[in-house]
Amino acid sequence: MIMHSSLETRMRYRGVKGAVTPRAWAIGMVLWAISLVAVQGSALGQLTELTLKVSPTMGTMNEDFIATVQVTIEGVNGIDRFIPPDFGDFMVADQRTQQSTQWSYDPARGQLIRNVEVRRFRLKPLRTGKIRIGPAKVRLGGREYESSGAVVEVLSAGHSGQAPLSGVAPPTPTPSPQAGPAAPGYVPPDDALGPTFLHAVVDREKVYLGEQVTVTWLVYTRSDILKFEPRIPKLDGFWVETLYEPKSFMYREEMVGGRAYAVATVSKRALFPTRHGKLTIPSFEADVSTLSTSFAVPLRLRSEEIALDVEPLPAGAPAGFDQAYVGSFAAEASVDRSALPAGESLTLTLTVRGAGAIRRAKIPGLVLNDFKVYPPRDFEERLDSSSDMIRGERRYLYLLTPTKGGKLTLGPIEIPYFDPSSGKYDLARADALTIEVTGDPVALAGQGANAGAENLIVREIRPLRESTSSLLRTVAHYYQFRTFRYVLAGPPLLYLLIVIVDRLREHLQRETPRARLRRARGRARKRLRAAEQHVKAGRAGKFFGEIARVLTENIEERAGEPVAAMTREQLRACLVGSGFPESLVEELVKELENCDFARFAPSASGPGEMRAALRRVRLLLGAIEKVKPASLSKKAREAAA
Repeated sequence: MIMHSSLETRMRYRGVKGAVTPRAWAIGMVLWAISLVAVQGSALGQLTELTLKVSPTMGTMNEDFIATVQVTIEGVNGIDRFIPPDFGDFMVADQRTQQSTQWSYDPARGQLIRNVEVRRFRLKPLRTGKIRIGPAKVRLGGREYESSGAVVEVLSAGHSGQAPLSGVAPPTPTPSPQAGPAAPGYVPPDDALGPTFLHAVVDREKVYLGEQVTVTWLVYTRSDILKFEPRIPKLDGFWVETLYEPKSFMYREEMVGGRAYAVATVSKRALFPTRHGKLTIPSFEADVSTLSTSFAVPLRLRSEEIALDVEPLPAGAPAGFDQAYVGSFAAEASVDRSALPAGESLTLTLTVRGAGAIRRAKIPGLVLNDFKVYPPRDFEERLDSSSDMIRGERRYLYLLTPTKGGKLTLGPIEIPYFDPSSGKYDLARADALTIEVTGDPVALAGQGANAGAENLIVREIRPLRESTSSLLRTVAHYYQFRTFRYVLAGPPLLYLLIVIVDRLREHLQRETPRARLRRARGRARKRLRAAEQHVKAGRAGKFFGEIARVLTENIEERAGEPVAAMTREQLRACLVGSGFPESLVEELVKELENCDFARFAPSASGPGEMRAALRRVRLLLGAIEKVKPASLSKKAREAAA
């Protein structure tokens, strides 16, 4: 009681309006503590999303179905327990889990942290018909949450009924003209060749030699494409110009064989045949990983070959015809001045523009009456490949010297070309120009020749004689100075220094295991610094691509074999055969798969996940360096030697 009275007395003494009793003060403190705990509890973990999606929702007994459960928690904690769905008459063939942390800033709430956990299940149906998949459940903070269920229709093998387009990237609301089947000469495929396949299209199959052929390769898919590794065919017998190659696919919907597919343009190129006869456009190949094959070996896709009938150009080509000028062309000429005195030169600008393989063209050789022509060694060039036709222009600068005086006519200048639309040769004509030359260049040249005969030395040339003046005897010569000996020794010392530096550089560039390891460390440090910049900028795709290249380059240095094009199973076999510990091999493969998934999966990774991946990669690089060169494969030891 005495304590309470003294507390109340002190509060009144400090000027607080109204009497604050000890009981009210204690109740306020308790309420403040409860609210603080509640706020902290909400920050520790709050479920914001729990979804279950199945792709596709209609398929056959031969297809795999992917069930994806995504859990998003706002806070720093994860879920207490995860209860998978009841898959009913589906068998779980494989499952994977990926976790990521996302950071964001809300002006009203401050820094926000979200933990995202994605679980994927690869399912195989055990029967046909409609199969119900139960909801997924999670337990968080003493409460249980559940998602909605799903119903999947399974058809018999070989069923040709229409299935909806599901599990593919959504079409772009305003697709680019390059997207999907918007290709010159587009002909849809005869029938579906599987859930994902490649299709080739050309705008024409019968052309003249040097005429443009536009080929477009398309990918058809019924599932999300996670990874696409193309193999561009070797187009021998063609001059090739690239029209379109996307950085990311833009899809549009197309029905093939009664089923909906997402279609995207993979590559579009302009081909100009360089020889006549029967030519073949080879197949376009690619290794493709989709959401349906993310747990298995990537698909090796191959488009069909296309045969072309190339006709030779007709006989009777004009003189000076260049086979690169097949198409439609025009010419234009201008001079820097129309009047000049004899003995001087002027500059002729010849511009040739049109549609065709203008980059193959040679510099036109001009023969102009009353002028001496000095052809250019270089030219200005502009190319436009935004449309389906290659268009461009070249600008040539010729130096012309008049060979007589008076009013001269320059041109006209004619560039022969072949027009495939008419099947005839034609001329791109630049109009003639008038040049006024003052004086007679011939007479001026004759005066210059005669002037050379009058250039005579008339004064007496006296021989050199030794001087006897006292001034020269009192001044020391340069070789008598003390510094002369150092100057004299300079060139040999410089030569010796150059030899030593050259030997040292040759030693440092020698292909030894230690030198390769040193260069690999340097490249790894540069790439890791670039990866840290991507983390600060929030570029998750570029970050995971950078650290994947770091791991791949260091693995190749230690294994002595290229591994970038290997599948995961081939990589495991190669590393185990090269002496890598099995535990390290599994960690490397897992990290590379995480990088691929993070680059192509729809959900982005936050800075926390990227920094955790950066720490793991640094540890893996140290483990790779510890692999002894003596335990490598025979091929790697030969490369190290």
